[in-house]
This record gives sequence, C-alpha cells and structure tokens, in this order.
Amino acid sequence: MAEVELFKPAEYLDQQGQGFFSVCGKPDGIWTQNSYELRLLPQVIEAVDPDVDTWITQATFQTKNRRATSMQSVGLLFGDLD
Repeated sequence: MAEVELFKPAEYLDQQGQGFFSVCGKPDGIWTQNSYELRLLPQVIEAVDPDVDTWITQATFQTKNRRATSMQSVGLLFGDLD
C-alpha cells in the first residue's frame, strides 16, 4: 500500500518567518540530520531523494538544532493513540 502524504510541509511551516527546520533521514541505514533556514523550504524539499526515508520537523527552531530549548513553534502535531 502506498504511503499518502496528509500534510505538506509548506502548509505547516511558515516560510516567511525567521527560524529553522530540520530534515532527517536514513540514507544507507545511517541517521542524518540537517537544519535549514525556513526560507529554503521549497529548495530543500525539491532536493530530497524520494528513495530515502525522510522526515521534516513539524516544529520550527530559533537556532540550527532540534533541541527543546531552541523550539520556536509547532504548526502540526500527531499523536499515537494505540
């Protein structure tokens, strides 16, 4: 069964705002994480390899890291209820 994208990152991340988002993935089975300015969202999404499992943060951050102390806002949140 094909995976369906429910929300596109451009719908919940403010590309005009100040801050950063992170892209995480597992190319070759090795976890990677890179942070980018929000204004670069369209270019970063375009460059993502569709054959690699990739995650884009649901939150924005004040600095180029994905730590709770740097969190700026959360535009979308999923809960696992099972």
